[in-house]
Formats: sequence, structure tokens, C-alpha cells
Amino acid sequence: LAGYTARANRFIAQTVHRIGPSLRTGAKVMAKSVVKTAKQSQRYVAYTSDVGEAMRPLVMSGMVKGCYGIAITYVVGDITYHGYKANQRNESVVRAVTHATVFQSLASLIVPGVLIHQT
Repeated sequence: LAGYTARANRFIAQTVHRIGPSLRTGAKVMAKSVVKTAKQSQRYVAYTSDVGEAMRPLVMSGMVKGCYGIAITYVVGDITYHGYKANQRNESVVRAVTHATVFQSLASLIVPGVLIHQT
């Protein structure tokens, strides 16, 4: 049994050594794909408050508030991210944060909220 285990371990080590680079490359491609998909779909999280408002007659008020909480968390995260990226590029952090704050507040919270409550 000991000889069998040693041969099995050598075989596994040789196989991992031989196909390891392709596995690492595959893992990198998969990770990049997951990150790309997450980045593309994350912007829709900002409109969670709109979903909550649309469902207000059907759900409890706590769920609507939770939807607003998710949307506001996204907006704060996006503002923070833009400030971080500006800092990394040695640009004005205040300008980047102000721009992101105005844009996200209007585009994700205020305008959609006004439009929903007008109809």
C-alpha cells in the first residue's frame, strides 16, 4: 500500500506540474470573465431603489427601505471608487468625488425617484 501511495503521489505531482500552467491560465481567464461580468452588471444595482418604489404597493415598507439602502450603498461605493482612482492617477480627488456625487445622486436617486412619484 505504501508503494502504491508513493506512486500515486508522484503521478499527481507530475500531472499537476505538466498541466499546471494551463490550469493557471484558465483560472485567470475565468477570473477576468467574472470580474468583467460583475463590473458590467453592477451599475444596475443603483436602480434597486426604483424596483423598491415600483413594488411599494405589494411589499412591506421595510423592503422598500432596504432597496433604498442597497442603492445608497452602491452610490457611496461608486463615489469612493472614483475618489480612489483619481488619487491613484494623481488627479484632484475633490473634483472626482464631487463629479461622481452629483452624477450618482441625480442619475441614480433623484431623477428616477421624481419620475416614479410623478406617475
